[in-house]
Amino acid sequence: MLTAGGELFLLATAPDGTAQLGSAASSLAPAPDAIFVDGKAESVPGYTTLTLAGLLQQQEAVTSLAVPLGDSVSDGFLKTADARNAYIYKSTFVYSVPDDTMTDTVTGTIYRDDGAGNFASDEGATLQPGWKALVGLDNYSTAMSSTGQSEIIGVFAWTFVFAFMSVLLSFIAGTFLALVFNDPRLRWRRGYRVAMILPYAFPVFLSGLVWSGLLNQQYGFINQVILGGADVPWLQDAMLARVTVILVSVWFGGPYFFLVCTGALQAIPEDIQQAARLDGASPWQLFRHIKLPLLLVSVSPLLIAAFAFSFNDFGTIFMLSGGGPANPTSPIGAGATDILITVVYKLAFLPGQKDYGLASAFAVVIFIVVSAISLALFRRTKSLEEVY
Repeated sequence: MLTAGGELFLLATAPDGTAQLGSAASSLAPAPDAIFVDGKAESVPGYTTLTLAGLLQQQEAVTSLAVPLGDSVSDGFLKTADARNAYIYKSTFVYSVPDDTMTDTVTGTIYRDDGAGNFASDEGATLQPGWKALVGLDNYSTAMSSTGQSEIIGVFAWTFVFAFMSVLLSFIAGTFLALVFNDPRLRWRRGYRVAMILPYAFPVFLSGLVWSGLLNQQYGFINQVILGGADVPWLQDAMLARVTVILVSVWFGGPYFFLVCTGALQAIPEDIQQAARLDGASPWQLFRHIKLPLLLVSVSPLLIAAFAFSFNDFGTIFMLSGGGPANPTSPIGAGATDILITVVYKLAFLPGQKDYGLASAFAVVIFIVVSAISLALFRRTKSLEEVY
């Protein structure tokens, strides 16, 4: 790289051994008086050769310098990224204003505006990047198209099952632990309570990675140590992976419901329970007819919130299984444990996808579904309050 009069010049050695000199304002031309060192042009009289320090100071200018190879733009440009090697850049497409088309000058392929923000050939190939285009409800129709409709229904069904089972089992586990540790006859119950909330204290994304390692089929602690070298595909088999992510989700959510149910049980008046015992109610009858109804009145809003959270539990699914095991035939790239929110992430952010429009359509669908379910459950909660 050379400078003269405050202008940056590119000195290149052509394949035939001749020196070529040019700048952004002047086309590349022979430099017969160039000085060569070891067969490479190093300097030209009247120009200052940039040192390494000078190259670093003007790094941005060096990398952005484009020296035209001729008077026409179609002749191309010479550019360098490291001031050591230069490459010829030529435009292989020509835009026709009257026809609004792009023509590949190498293959002769013509690309026309497809009305969706891209130039497309008759064979379906598109040029990138495109531009913004109004597509109306096309993303929703694509989401529910015949090629992906069954897959979407399957993902939605699994999302509902995952959210429902995670909340149900977490509530059952939390309620059971709360009943056990709420018994005043139990020794060290305060210590047990502290131990029970530890899973809730750790961030889900870190715990998910830990569980992923523990459940590794070849090297995981559970297979190698606890099961004595077993080869159980916890996260590699589709059905077993679904059961696994539900159980791990219960491990995350159980302590939360343990805390909530402990407080709710302690808030139930003791005189009501004592009256039931005097009437001859068994422990099961006391729980079934007294504690559980009053408990549901208190925790029903939290159950609804937990369901909405589990419906969009990105952390557990993505960190634990990554949505896998993968399904190569899926038209939307959904794995066996993918829920709607992880499908949205993959559509929007994974390399080769970047379909923000389709991902946004799925996000709107998720919002509508969660809102509808929450509304129905809140109405059910109101009826519980009227009864109890």
